[in-house]
Amino acid sequence: MTVDNFRAIANPAESEVSQHLSPLEKQLCRSPSRVEVVGKRGNHVPILFTADFRGAVNLLVSKRKEGNVLESNPHVFAQPKSESHLRGSDVMKKYASECGVQCPQALRGTALRKHVAIISQVLNLRENELDLLAQFMGHNIKVHREFYRLPSDILQTAKVSKILWAMENGQQQLLTGKSLDEITVDVHEGNH
Repeated sequence: MTVDNFRAIANPAESEVSQHLSPLEKQLCRSPSRVEVVGKRGNHVPILFTADFRGAVNLLVSKRKEGNVLESNPHVFAQPKSESHLRGSDVMKKYASECGVQCPQALRGTALRKHVAIISQVLNLRENELDLLAQFMGHNIKVHREFYRLPSDILQTAKVSKILWAMENGQQQLLTGKSLDEITVDVHEGNH
């Protein structure tokens, strides 16, 4: 992220589109600020800032001179006395290893993106919602589907067992006109 990217920070609530959002979505847009940076393959990737994080980055940017950051270095997370910058993935890897957790690889950006992508499949998002999420994560929809697919054995067991349970317990009426995600069963009733 460059200093210019950061200075161009925007609040999504100020958009003309906000009038079409639900009250909850409008409330959620009031807090974070948004910056877009260029990611892999030239894609624009958004970053959301909480008010606290935005304040911390403001402080960092305001103290560049005291931190020996060259004026010619455009990066927010600049290396002192260099044109280079800190790589977020390297910082996450270092501190994930140093913090003493049992599974430090789970605290990496790739693992987080994979977790969010897999959870999105359980949510059964509509096509446009899945596309929004993939774009936000810096993926195209094809990458999102191919590389972050929930293991089919888990998905099949979780979803299809609802149908089988309802049929086994004589409650086929629970299935009428519903998608797999809309079916709810009480597994504590009947002969499971």
